Parts: sequence; C-alpha cells; structure tokens
Amino acid sequence: MIGSRNDSEHSLTTLQKISNNYAPIHGYLSLLVCIIGSVFNLVTIFIFRNKQMVSPINRLLLAIAAVNLLIMLSYIPFALLFFIIYGQEESQKRNTYSAICYLLFHVLWTNTFHSTSVWLTLSVALFRFIHLTLRDGKNRCDLSKANLTIFLSIVGAILINIPQTLVYSIKRYDDEEKNTSWYYLSTDNDKYGDHANINLVQFALLALLVKITPCILLVVLSIILIRIIHSAHRKYTAMQRRRPSSIKYTTSPNEERRQRQTNQTTQMLIAIILVFVVIELPQGILFVLSGLLVDFFDDIYWPLGNFWDLLTIIGCCINFFLYCRMSSQFCQLLLSILRSISFRTEQNHDTVSTDL
Repeated sequence: MIGSRNDSEHSLTTLQKISNNYAPIHGYLSLLVCIIGSVFNLVTIFIFRNKQMVSPINRLLLAIAAVNLLIMLSYIPFALLFFIIYGQEESQKRNTYSAICYLLFHVLWTNTFHSTSVWLTLSVALFRFIHLTLRDGKNRCDLSKANLTIFLSIVGAILINIPQTLVYSIKRYDDEEKNTSWYYLSTDNDKYGDHANINLVQFALLALLVKITPCILLVVLSIILIRIIHSAHRKYTAMQRRRPSSIKYTTSPNEERRQRQTNQTTQMLIAIILVFVVIELPQGILFVLSGLLVDFFDDIYWPLGNFWDLLTIIGCCINFFLYCRMSSQFCQLLLSILRSISFRTEQNHDTVSTDL
C-alpha cells in the first residue's frame, strides 16, 4: 500500500509538471485555434445558408457551426486576458473586478452553448436515424422540426445551466504581505444556507444530461447507422450478383446516385459524431469521477483543464475539415466561393493598374 501510494503521488506530480509546462503556450495556441476556427465556422455558416444546401440536417449542422463560433469568440478575450497579456498568476492588474465579471460570463456562456452543441449533435444522429429507418422519416424530420429542435436545445441548455449561476460568486482576496488585493471566482456555497448542496445538483445535471448520457446515445446511434450502411451495401452487392449480365441496370442511374449520396451523407455524419464522442466521452468520464472520488478533481481533472479546453475548441473547428473531405457538394460550393474571391481580387488589381 505504501509503495502504491508513492507511485500515485509521483504520477500526480508528473501530471502537475506537464500541466505547468504546457500552460505558458496554451494561451497562444488556443488563440490561434480560435481565430482559424472562427473563420472556418463563418465559411461553414455561409455555405450552409446557400439555397442548394437547405435541408433539415444541414440546418442542424449550421446551428452547430454558429454555436461553435460563439464559443470561440468568447474564448479569444479569455485567452488574451488570463494567459497572454497578464500571464497566469493572479495579480491586481490581471484579476480586476471587471475581468472576473467577464470570466464569470465566459464560463456561463461557453457551458451553455457547449451543452447546446452536445444536444444538437445528438439531434443530428436522431434525425438521420429516423430518416433511414421510418418510411415517412423525411416528413417527420422536416425544416420546421429542425428549427424547433434548435430552439429547444438552446432553451434546454439555458435551463440546465441556471443552477450554475447560483454556484459561482465573485470574491475579493486581500494580500496583507504585499498590501494588494484582487478578485477571484469562487464556487463556495456557504451563503446559500440550506441550499449548500447546489453544487451536487449542478454536477448531477451536467453528468447525466450533458457529459455521459448523450455520448452513450451517440455511440449507440452510430453503431445502428453503421449497420444500416453495411446492410444496404450487402443488399446492393447481392442484387448486382443476381442480375443477368444482359440487364444493364436493375435500378435507374438516378436512384443509384441518390443511394450513394445517402450513404456518403450518413458516413460523414457518423464521422462527425464519432469525433465528437472521442473528444467528449473521456472528459465526461473524468468529470463523473471527479464528483465521486475524493481529491480527484484537484489532483487529476483540474490539471488537465487547459488540455480539455484545447480539445474542445479543436472540436469546434474540426467539422469543417470533415465537410471538405466527405461532402462533394460542400467542396463544390467552397471552391466556387474561392474562385469568386480570386476573380474579384484580380479585377480590383486590374482596375488599380489601369488607373495608374
């Protein structure tokens, strides 16, 4: 037992060292990712607003891009204030009352829209499942249902994060040795009296409705969608083998093209879902453990906080690459936009040269 205890302490010390060594570059790295990711999400929103891209699934993907953009735009000032400009150490210049007010806003803002992103991703999987398994699935998952889903996801995320507004409070710290004072964000619940267990309520809500349950449902739905694709492929292959060689098509070329597009879209959505699960599920498991095991939050979860933030903002921009890789329609519209920008730039350059 003593030897095991020493090994545990050594690993925790190593984790703390890794966290401390990474912290100085986190602000710059996260700022770079947020700037690039904001551009990617703006382009994604612009493309999904095109008339050719209007569909219930694309409306949900557009909403996810908008939510991810809002998360990144909030993280940029956070990275500047609390990592780059004033460093990581608490100080009178860094921890002003207005700065901590923004920190509180940033925490509530990002948690709310991150919860929205989780439920929208789950909605994408559910819409696709209904579309492929029910005869009237296309009618059940129309644009009006997509808009309603977006609205309910936002409202639900706001409601589930209301207890968090009661958990946090801004407190002042007086350093008598240096004769200075600064402010910090606290999660102490002493002021709530009989409601001192509000942290437990918030923890249960986030663990069940944001962290674990959606990821489990996404894994299950992904497995079902993968089996649907494999089943359709096996049926198509068997049909091709059975048809006489003199018959060119058992189905029309248009039907085959639609089937390929359906499979391509489903594969793209599965990739989006699985990437999301890979990023979110480990965080969710550790989040639950931090609420169940003594000192786990301080020793494990907290030192990994900056890494979680980086993974989250990377996840906010990775969908753009999946769209480019797996959606031919998205790529075509993106290329047409780039050609249009290039053409306009050349025209302006020619106009300037002529004027000269």
